[in-house]
Amino acid sequence: MPSKVFRDSVQSNPFIFATVILLMAIGCGQSKPIPAEIVGDSMAPLLCGAHLSQRCPQCDCAFVCRIDQNLKTVQCDYCGSQFAPQGKALSADRVQVTPGQIPQRWDIIAFEHNDSTMIKRVVGLPGETISIADGNIIINQNVAVKPDAVSTQTRYMVFDSQHCDRTTSSGPANYEFNSNHWENENGTLLHRPRETTGQTHDWINYRHHRNYPHFKNTADEAAETEWPAIQDNNSYNQNVGRKLNDVHELAIQLDLNVRCGSTFKIQTTRPQGTCFLSFEVDPSSPQYQIEFSDGKRAATAEGTLQTAGEGPHAVSLLFSNIDRRIKVAIDGDVLIDERDKFDDLVIPSKVLGSTLKFGFSDASWGIVTRCRIWRDIHYFAEAGPPKFGLPMTLEQGDYFVLGDNVAVSRDSRHFGPIKKLIGVVQQ
Repeated sequence: MPSKVFRDSVQSNPFIFATVILLMAIGCGQSKPIPAEIVGDSMAPLLCGAHLSQRCPQCDCAFVCRIDQNLKTVQCDYCGSQFAPQGKALSADRVQVTPGQIPQRWDIIAFEHNDSTMIKRVVGLPGETISIADGNIIINQNVAVKPDAVSTQTRYMVFDSQHCDRTTSSGPANYEFNSNHWENENGTLLHRPRETTGQTHDWINYRHHRNYPHFKNTADEAAETEWPAIQDNNSYNQNVGRKLNDVHELAIQLDLNVRCGSTFKIQTTRPQGTCFLSFEVDPSSPQYQIEFSDGKRAATAEGTLQTAGEGPHAVSLLFSNIDRRIKVAIDGDVLIDERDKFDDLVIPSKVLGSTLKFGFSDASWGIVTRCRIWRDIHYFAEAGPPKFGLPMTLEQGDYFVLGDNVAVSRDSRHFGPIKKLIGVVQQ
């Protein structure tokens, strides 16, 4: 069979521009994987059409962005630097489409719609009632929890201490210290124990920076002087103007060096109260205990560090509240995974800087070698016409699909459920 080229129509709204074009040979009754090429932005940055590779000359952060003939400058999300596009053009990503498979939630699929072949991610299955609220997919009134692999694919990094000014005595500009017991050694933050202790902590407050153009007025400048929100912008969508959404669900990974007897905490404050994650190493052995608590409910776990002796021990600590799921991992091993007990926990990003802090107890020796913060993908129901109302109950054979690049994707929010499935996409 000759190749066929299918094109998705382009929305007329200039603030939401996206096409997904899939070039593929479709044979009659073919069941073997079909090679396909991505053209467009709706699944970026996971799957991209032709795009640009950039590296910030200021902070050395690497990122990709859409190809735009009118793109005179690009802006780095990490440090806010603006510079002329200077990376090389990369060819479109290629995938395989396997016909005949029944898709599961979170699978990426190829399907036909209005004489176009498109790819999106499945979020709603036949018979389910689907809606979107607070950035999450809601299935039959419950938050749909993404598997770890999908969560990793769809989250977006908003801070990495390796891409900051590592020479100042106070560390990255995103950090504010509440004591002088921290020392910055080329980006590595060393905490020395106090001679006299009072069972307190020496904190580092995280303050988010808006490293993108945004409208400013008096109220906005006052808010930024306090603690700007993490929002759902991303560097791929250069030159795309739209209203941004505050994102409340985050993943925080801290690479530490600790010794026996060290105690480290992550603390967040919200309108309902304060919650904390405590990581404490036994004084006489490399055994540790971790606890997450919101003051009323608690989840605990324990384990043994990978190296013996007093230390220092290198530890990677991950905490996330993505999809209302509390997850805590040490060196990649998930030790706390609570999907129901804390399902009402939300970190209010409006005052994120004052609510997110971490640090060692005053008696602890410890080092923070790296801090990374990701935001969850933020789904929203707003769409240009035609718009399908939510909640929606899917009929037999219906699938509700969304693009990962939600801001520019044309998907089931616009044209409703899809039925003409071609196959499941493998990267």
